[in-house]
Amino acid sequence: MLLKKLIDGGESQCLEFKESLGLLNEIGETISAFSNSNDGFVIIGVSDNRKILGVDIGNNSLEELANYIKRNTDPQIFPCINTIDIDERDIIKVEIKENPEKPVFFKNHAYKRVGTTNLRISSSEIRKLAKESGAKNYWDERISEEGNLDFIDREKLRWFLEESRKQRGLNLPVDSPIKESLMKLKLLKNGELTNAASISNKEYVSLNIISRKTATTDLKQLVMKGLLTRVGDGKRNILYVLPDYAKITQKNTHNGS
Repeated sequence: MLLKKLIDGGESQCLEFKESLGLLNEIGETISAFSNSNDGFVIIGVSDNRKILGVDIGNNSLEELANYIKRNTDPQIFPCINTIDIDERDIIKVEIKENPEKPVFFKNHAYKRVGTTNLRISSSEIRKLAKESGAKNYWDERISEEGNLDFIDREKLRWFLEESRKQRGLNLPVDSPIKESLMKLKLLKNGELTNAASISNKEYVSLNIISRKTATTDLKQLVMKGLLTRVGDGKRNILYVLPDYAKITQKNTHNGS
């Protein structure tokens, strides 16, 4: 049997073993990883050392698994799920196709497959994946897990709005409510900060339709005023983020590298 041969070969770039349905979070992370990287299979009921353990399958087990995956992935993933008898034990095979719309998130995090490991994708790579795939829901527009309005210094934001209005005619009245200004800047969605709190030089150029030199000057001013913090190594993968995001962004970048 082909599947038995695959199991005998061990875990790989396209194959992951899970001992039971109790490991739903790990199963979900793997589905995100395969969706963002390559086609793959999750085999449930097999140990890491390739031992066929089998799983107890109830009347609604497969339906509940499918609903769990659909409910916790964004964009929603609908994998092919079926049961197979191997050595008189039932195992579950979940088949995942690489998704054309990337990144695919599981519980608000996106993963990629590297060898036999699932790695969380860094914020800069999420942006790249989204733009390359033409995804409708960019990472920038998603609600931030860590952010809140306490991150925003009102006085510094007022200064930024005034400077933008003077220099480029940005249509944001300086006396408008903070929340209204943040919504127009796409920094606020449903009353919560979005991931657009971090931005690269290139993205700032595109967003404001200005030259790279002007963007660099603007961003430097924002850093000097303490509204943004510059994070990243050397001259590449530089992001400008809200001050309290700096440690978070650096941590996520290292985790995804």
